[in-house]
Amino acid sequence: MTTTENSATPTEIPITETRAVPTAEEHIPLGFKLRVLSRVARAAIGGLVGGPTRPHRSRKTEAFVRGAQAMMSAKGITVHRARGLQNGMAPMPRGFDFDKKEWTAALGDAPTSGDLPVVRFESPVHEKYASADAPRSWDLWGEWMAPKGFEAADPKNERVVLFFHGGAYILNDVAGYRAFLAPLVKEMGIRLFSVEYRLAPEHPFPAALDDAISAFFYLTQVEKIPAENVIVAGDSAGGNLANILTMFLRDHGHAMPAAQILISPWVDMLHDLPSEKEHAEYDILGGFSKSAEGGGDFNAVSMYLGAHRSHEEQVAIVKTERFVSPIADVGHASRALPPTFIATGGDEMLLDSNILFAANLSRIPGAPSVLVHDISLYNVHVFPFMTPDSADAARFRERAAYFANHVVTAPSAAGVQATIFEAGKIIARGAEEAWLARWDGIKAVKDLDWAPTAAALDSLIPDSAE
Repeated sequence: MTTTENSATPTEIPITETRAVPTAEEHIPLGFKLRVLSRVARAAIGGLVGGPTRPHRSRKTEAFVRGAQAMMSAKGITVHRARGLQNGMAPMPRGFDFDKKEWTAALGDAPTSGDLPVVRFESPVHEKYASADAPRSWDLWGEWMAPKGFEAADPKNERVVLFFHGGAYILNDVAGYRAFLAPLVKEMGIRLFSVEYRLAPEHPFPAALDDAISAFFYLTQVEKIPAENVIVAGDSAGGNLANILTMFLRDHGHAMPAAQILISPWVDMLHDLPSEKEHAEYDILGGFSKSAEGGGDFNAVSMYLGAHRSHEEQVAIVKTERFVSPIADVGHASRALPPTFIATGGDEMLLDSNILFAANLSRIPGAPSVLVHDISLYNVHVFPFMTPDSADAARFRERAAYFANHVVTAPSAAGVQATIFEAGKIIARGAEEAWLARWDGIKAVKDLDWAPTAAALDSLIPDSAE
């Protein structure tokens, strides 16, 4: 029920022992800042001078990867120190209008105060997993982003994007993602609503899911946007959040969004698949796996699941709870997921989990009528945002725009399209090329008794989606 009212080993992120919640107002010593900046600068310069270690990778991208790894593995780094170092670094893109919206989220009949619109909803996931002291009403905000002077061609049937930023559920914010999103918003030619959801460790699971549910109902009930006109999207942890929001709506009888666009989604928090180790050297997430070696504290899984849970409880949740690790989703016999677009970098540590996730989506009860999975060889985690000037990032924006504006709206669209790109060009299509090449390792680790069989389809998104 929902209502609204107006009222006043090196793995990417290992699961280790549960840690206490760090102090939010942690002071960042000047000496530490200088050490980290010097470390990052040396690593980045090494990338520029030494050159790319992977095909089609620019010196700029190599420098960025090495610098990111250096910062996340710096001695003494913590989540709040990382946040402090990030503050003020993101530029404000030009040529866009921004409009902040606020509301109050409330579970059931929880009391509220103030003059913000109130969005009420029920969440069995919250009742099952939230700590006893978790709030039952709280204020939230999001921000509309659109090309300056944008006007929808058909306001009554306007299609919008509900977006959730990445950051392992512990980092980043709406302001930091404006510049990342600008090229995509411009290419898609639609408005995007970015949500400032609550982060761990201060707000562990399922706080972010509660915020996502509330944001979706804010759009549909307060802003009166039909659910079928909303595309949910996100990158990394935000891709996880977009997907589990859609699963929640499916499982609890609510109207579902028109589609979901998932960029390098974080779908398996166990991090035991081969690409986690094989690609750690090449991916920006490699810094997380090196954090413990440098004395850092980046156990994002533990922080996300909460210090009130034991290590054993956390491991059990990661392995079995689909609202944490969506690869555990077994589908829904009577309700299909909406059309789904997944973009994955071929060099990222999450490659194997993304392949397993996509292959699983192609076969579960209630599989999406349309499933598109693009793998861009030699590219890093969240490459459309991390390497925006690359040919693959440009191709992603073209294909995502075509998917949102043409495939999603085509009543006859159906099927699976798995595609491999290299430097923006298609080099292979079909499950055999895109998924089966890594399937033996995935199958062995997860003890699977099946293999993907989806055929290549050329009709969903054409070779040139311009």
